[in-house]
Parts: sequence; structure tokens; C-alpha cells
Amino acid sequence: MNKTEVARNAAYSKMGSLDFVIMVYLSYGMKYSKSSGKNSKEEAGYMAVQDEKLSTRIRNEYMHDVEILSRYMNWLEKTSGKQVESFYDGDEEQKLIQIPIYDSNLLAFVKDARKTKLMDRNYRYVYTRYKIKTAEDELHLIRHAHLKDIELFKGILSSYVMRGQTKGAVWAEGIKNGVFLELMRRMTALFFATNID
Repeated sequence: MNKTEVARNAAYSKMGSLDFVIMVYLSYGMKYSKSSGKNSKEEAGYMAVQDEKLSTRIRNEYMHDVEILSRYMNWLEKTSGKQVESFYDGDEEQKLIQIPIYDSNLLAFVKDARKTKLMDRNYRYVYTRYKIKTAEDELHLIRHAHLKDIELFKGILSSYVMRGQTKGAVWAEGIKNGVFLELMRRMTALFFATNID
């Protein structure tokens, strides 16, 4: 077994049941489309049914979590692109090492996000799979993602939340570059609308 297979098997072993279903669905869909030279009505109908079933499972699994984080939408709309951290370095008489102070709403958002099923410790695999290198890549993928791309949403959100636990500036970066806002805009649109998936 080579290193690639070992890494892949390790990632599979950490997946939740729905994550595994999504992975199998996407893999099967790709093979299905490649093995057929034409898209018949039967094939299109079958894939439409599978899409609907997967969308239903994803909504059932993550709706509550998205509802919790959607409470921050108004704040994100007002704050996105702005600075949400300041620094305290003591008074004029006694200067200290600068201590970062973060907006209380940002801390609450991160705290709630950490409690959800949207956290994925394997977020690095998502960045590798989608070839994400920059915030522009993140924003582009988020804006064009569908409900079945839930692993993408989880990966990007987890990257910011989890990396921020050791470097708080990452949380502030998610506000300033607009990633948190775009994530919530797209997820709320997909989860709460019935005409898009």
C-alpha cells in the first residue's frame, strides 16, 4: 500500500456516515457520466432522484446548525470587510506586549460554529481536492457551490475556525476578506430555499 492509499484510507476512517455517502455519490456520478456516451432521460431521471435524496439528507443533518449560525447574518452583513480586532498595549506609563481584542460577536460566532457538525478536522483534504490556494479561490467556489458540496462549506468554515484557535487573527481575516459572510449567504440560501440545491 503506497502513501497515497494510506492517507486516503485514514481520511475515510474519520468520515461521518453522510460524508461517506456524499463521497460515494460524487465518485459514482463521475463514473456514471464517463461510462455512458449519452445522457438519456432514464439516466437524467435517476440522477435527479439521487440529487433530491442527497439534498434531503444534507438538510436533515445540518439544518439546525445552519439555523444557529444564520442568526449572525445581520452582524456579518454590517461588519464584513471591516476590522474586528484591536490591540491593547497598556497605558502610557506602562507599555505591555500588544494583546489582541476581538469583537464579541465574532467570538460568539466562532464559539457556536465550533459546536456544530459543520466542523471537519480533515479540512486540509478539502483544500487539496478543490485546489484552494487563496481567499479568492474560496469565495469563487462558495458562490458557485450547491447543497451536495456541503464538504466544501464544512472545509472552508473549519479551516478558519480551527486555525483561529491557535492564531486568532485568522478569525478576523475571515471577516475582512468576506469569507464568513459568503459562506453564510450561500448556505442559508441553499438550506432555506426550496427551489435551489
